[in-house]
Amino acid sequence: MLSYRLLLCLPFLLLGSLLSAQEDCGNGLDDDGDGLIDLNDTVDCACGFASAIPSLLPNPSLEDFDAGQEGCESIQPGGLPDAPNQANCLVGWQRASIGTTDAWNAFTLSGSPPFFPSELPQPLPSGTGIAGFWIGVRDSEESLFTNGDGTTTTQYREYLAACLEGDNTVEAGNQYRLTFSLGFMQPQSFNSQQGNRVDMASPSPIELNIYGIRECSQIYFGDFYTCPETAGAEGYELIQTVQVTGSAGAWTPVNVNFTAASDYAAFAVGGSCAADVGRSDSDFFRNYYFIDDVILNRPEVFEQPVAGPVSVAGQTICADEITLTGQFTSGASYQWYKDGIALVGETANILTLTPSQSIDGAYALRVTTAGGCATTEDVVIQRPILADMVPDSVALCPELDTVFLQPTRPSGATFTWSDGSTLPYFPVTEPGDYSVTVSTVCEQQIETFTALETETISYQVTTEPETYCVGDTVRISVQTDFFNYGVAYNTLSYEPLFSNDPEGLEVVVGEIDSIVVQLFYGCGSTLDTVALSPDVAFDVSADVPQLSCENPSGTITLNLSNPDQVEFAWTDPAGNPVGDSGPSLEVSLPGTYGVELVDGIRCPATYTYEVVYADSFRVNLAIDSLRCDADGGASAAPSGGTLPYTVNWYRADVTDPFLSDTNRVDRLTPGDYRVSVEDGAGCIRSEFFTLTEPDSLTVTTATTFADCAIEDSGVLTVTASGGAPPYTYRIDGGDPQTAPVFRDLSSGTYSVEVQDSRGCAPVVATVTVTTPTPFTVELADEQVISLGDSLLLELRVLGVSPETGRAVWTPAESLSYPFGEGSTTVRARPARTTRYQVTYTSSEGCSQTAETLVVVDESVRIYVPSAFSPNGDGTNDELLVYPGPSVQRVRSFRVHDRWGGLVYEWTGEAGTGWDGRVGDQTLNPGTFFYLVESELVNGRTISTAGSVTLIR
Repeated sequence: MLSYRLLLCLPFLLLGSLLSAQEDCGNGLDDDGDGLIDLNDTVDCACGFASAIPSLLPNPSLEDFDAGQEGCESIQPGGLPDAPNQANCLVGWQRASIGTTDAWNAFTLSGSPPFFPSELPQPLPSGTGIAGFWIGVRDSEESLFTNGDGTTTTQYREYLAACLEGDNTVEAGNQYRLTFSLGFMQPQSFNSQQGNRVDMASPSPIELNIYGIRECSQIYFGDFYTCPETAGAEGYELIQTVQVTGSAGAWTPVNVNFTAASDYAAFAVGGSCAADVGRSDSDFFRNYYFIDDVILNRPEVFEQPVAGPVSVAGQTICADEITLTGQFTSGASYQWYKDGIALVGETANILTLTPSQSIDGAYALRVTTAGGCATTEDVVIQRPILADMVPDSVALCPELDTVFLQPTRPSGATFTWSDGSTLPYFPVTEPGDYSVTVSTVCEQQIETFTALETETISYQVTTEPETYCVGDTVRISVQTDFFNYGVAYNTLSYEPLFSNDPEGLEVVVGEIDSIVVQLFYGCGSTLDTVALSPDVAFDVSADVPQLSCENPSGTITLNLSNPDQVEFAWTDPAGNPVGDSGPSLEVSLPGTYGVELVDGIRCPATYTYEVVYADSFRVNLAIDSLRCDADGGASAAPSGGTLPYTVNWYRADVTDPFLSDTNRVDRLTPGDYRVSVEDGAGCIRSEFFTLTEPDSLTVTTATTFADCAIEDSGVLTVTASGGAPPYTYRIDGGDPQTAPVFRDLSSGTYSVEVQDSRGCAPVVATVTVTTPTPFTVELADEQVISLGDSLLLELRVLGVSPETGRAVWTPAESLSYPFGEGSTTVRARPARTTRYQVTYTSSEGCSQTAETLVVVDESVRIYVPSAFSPNGDGTNDELLVYPGPSVQRVRSFRVHDRWGGLVYEWTGEAGTGWDGRVGDQTLNPGTFFYLVESELVNGRTISTAGSVTLIR
């Protein structure tokens, strides 16, 4: 699937503030000499509005990949997918069960025939990355899928899931909106190894289930092929079942509103538990669907202005063209960027790219309106690398007639084997050397392999890392150059240990002592036992003091062998480094102290020791964290010891208290504090605490007019960030509202208040709404030209300077822009009578429209002389055709004598005109007849006939 998402950058001019910067953000130059060009200068070229609607889900456009995520098997740079079953390569996303949920990319994996879709629906809604899943598979008469618990099912389902971003949760009782696009594949078919014709398609309509998941740890609901309800998935709750209708090769937008019944930390989507959608004309089928642009949030968040997605069209990286399309905004101007640097001249909302070796990069679109600017997310174009597909060796066993060799990473490639066959597998029957040509849409490579008569194969079982300690995670894996069917891992009692990772099995040392590793191949299997023997641990004892008034300090002393060869790293109760890297530590405060021991020989180890007061004197400290700027507090509750108590409060390391003789302190600002309490016997107890400054609330505003002709149609948009969402908004002391947009405003100055959920003092912004300058436009009513001619269309703008705004002319097919795109003057060369419309948008966002009719006189003008004299005097020696501007090209020119005989013919090949001869024979004077066939600029073909006199 080709999906290219581009970063749309719209610098929105915020009314009430004038921004000036030395950097010109659209010329591809470092204007201010800071080493940062265009969008890479994030200070000078920042935009005020968001790239996309914020989502509680990570990576909503499915554009970001990471090869380091658990379960990602891609070999492409950056983890871009190169084979099915790579949903775990999507940043923040994963498959939810044993079903092979897929990730796709327009360039590295745009199809994987014959068993998966061969192409992606076009255009991709948002960038180059999408996901996909099966909702029903029946390849044979008895399609049974074995679950991890040994049960079987005929129902095959796959699900895409994610933990909500950061600390976000879906909260019970709140309303939410989920939007996404569902893609429907083009129908195709293949013949299974059982000889069955299997039809693949995206039947419509299809039912999807949307699930909320209580805990992120519950996302993977086990090695099941069924839906979560049937599998008894813990933590899964059905939010809603939605039915989606679509067309083959296209996308359907989906909008779901719901009220959360419970709190959810994660989300999943996939097929419902309903019966599979079968085929009326086939017994065997596979049902596949694509998904993209998955956004989940509160409904009001969808109201804010954003740059929006960039769609991508083009089936492969080797397509003739790749088209990136940003959302169209009336009156907006556009600029495309590659790696943050402007593509000079690319100033439409559509960018057409021709694939080449230099196409790789991150593409973005900046859209500018009178209200400001926004930038789309990056669309990354990356050419794929081709992986090795077949092993080096194949073992042929005496009792095995044939080994069916299957490529390890099909990745949508086709195969041409040594014998000329093109099946997705190769039957090996004889020893010898073989080859296969692996072809993708853009690349081709030849691989060789050798078939050997042998009952044994060479292999190696490895443990990484080679040395480890109790609690470490180690990976056990098998490497071999021979074709094999896979590896099984078991305990010594042959209880299976499941691994979804083809790179091996990860285990925690100490939880399992030994692993049985079994490698399966054509002749049988190998059997190895891996014993997990951790390195030697430290043998440590410790003397821990008890503090009291009589002994206000003491020493923690560690007892172990060879202490001079050990590095000691101590930490105090607050987690701060302390001490001098020796085996003992002086302490004067109660709490938990830690120490890490490292000597390069024994396993590194961390120990903790609790230091307490031996007497009963205690101070319990309760802290009220900061919500607003200065509303922190703390309470000290002393107990035990001898009355009375004396309480002193200190800032950081200041020796003098800022408050005394009170157990409670309020109105604290961010910083480090200490409370010290002394009892009547002179014992002192101290407690330390820190108040952290809360995330501040920031507010920006932008103004436009919904209808520039109506004075009270002003629109004020507020963008809030930071603090603690959700936000409430009010204008001029009016009623609070949750939507960040105020409408129907007249010109004037307004006070906008934004308050977050913490209830702190609101942030106040003063905004001026200015009535736009009125203007009118004029355009000639009607003009007439001959076919093939052109004329200038000039829009007159009265009331404002034309250069300060932008004109958009339609239709654009027959227009050119001699004074630059967006100019009020264009050159039109229509091939037929055309009505042109132009919309002029001023710098204040107001638009006026005018239109004109250009009438095309389609009379054909072709001139052929009535006589010519081929006598070699250099004048009028040849008979030529002189086409007028309405003629695109002359397709043929034929001359006949008076009896109809052909004496001359020209059909577009090299040559000039007729010189009065037939071959080497000079013709006598006389009358001849010609026929000219011409193609006009509007595509019509016409014939023109006449007579000509040859004079000697």
